[in-house]
Amino acid sequence: MIPAATLVLALASAAFASPLVSRENEVYKPVEITNMEMSCVKTAPTDPLFACTLTYDLNDPNAAAAKPSIKPKAACTHRWNWDGQATEKGPQNTYTSSTLECYSDGEARNVKSGLHHFSSPSDIKLTLLSSYYKDGETKSFRSLYYNSVSVRPLQSTEDTELSKTWKDAQIFENPNVSVYDPPTTN
Repeated sequence: MIPAATLVLALASAAFASPLVSRENEVYKPVEITNMEMSCVKTAPTDPLFACTLTYDLNDPNAAAAKPSIKPKAACTHRWNWDGQATEKGPQNTYTSSTLECYSDGEARNVKSGLHHFSSPSDIKLTLLSSYYKDGETKSFRSLYYNSVSVRPLQSTEDTELSKTWKDAQIFENPNVSVYDPPTTN
């Protein structure tokens, strides 16, 4: 049984732990996301915007299977300002959708994450990109790309005038997945 605190990206529409089969009949293991938390704080009640942070751990077992020296688990962090109400991207909700490196022990870990969409802790979508080299050779490079991954609503754990925190989303639902190789060079 999957622990409630573990988020699993559903890699097929049939079930949340089903493996993805690529165009070459390669099987990919589910990518796991754990320890998701969103916190928003103000330094004073008169501040118009909260400073928000979304953090979670991303683990891609496919990277370690391809090259055991790769540490597949990384911490992802996104920061933006939000007034606590705005549902559209703009001056009151400043999230950026560009992808950022995720880190472990101060080093990038071949995974990137983007905040694809944010309107509230009940409506978060992520973009994830996991890249690795099979057998350590660049000609065997693979990337798994997950666009617009929807997270079930986060649960409020703190709600004060200066601080709001949400945690413990359940399981991600059916992301759109693309698998691609880089262009070959001669």
